[in-house]
Amino acid sequence: MAFFKVQATNQAPLILGLVATSTSSALVKEVTCAGENAVGSASRPRLYNPSTDGTPLGASIAFSMNSVSVSPVTGGHKDWSVNPAFPSGGTGAFNLPMSICWRFPDNQEFIVSMGNQGILYAQGTGGHLWTGSILFEER
Repeated sequence: MAFFKVQATNQAPLILGLVATSTSSALVKEVTCAGENAVGSASRPRLYNPSTDGTPLGASIAFSMNSVSVSPVTGGHKDWSVNPAFPSGGTGAFNLPMSICWRFPDNQEFIVSMGNQGILYAQGTGGHLWTGSILFEER
């Protein structure tokens, strides 16, 4: 079992994604997300499988959490040349700043199956910035 993390800071909106290849899948173990400013508007963060996949821009930013350096097959991305489909839902003053941490118990993880994507999305406008991370196990 190999564990990896992908993270991004100062994003508006936050579009942090895992891109599984045809030979890999990912079990999301933990998601963190925090709003940076007490001004502006934000949506509640969402972790979802998009109905239309995005096209990542640049190399994967996923890094190993193991004592031995191992490269993941599943890509982790924060920049997109074509964005994935976003979930519906608007922005609002959700008691900013906001901070969440979701931990998924064994056998109840969020799954990014082979050839699909998993996206952590949080909208931010008017100066609201997000920092987020996804900890995942590759299978």
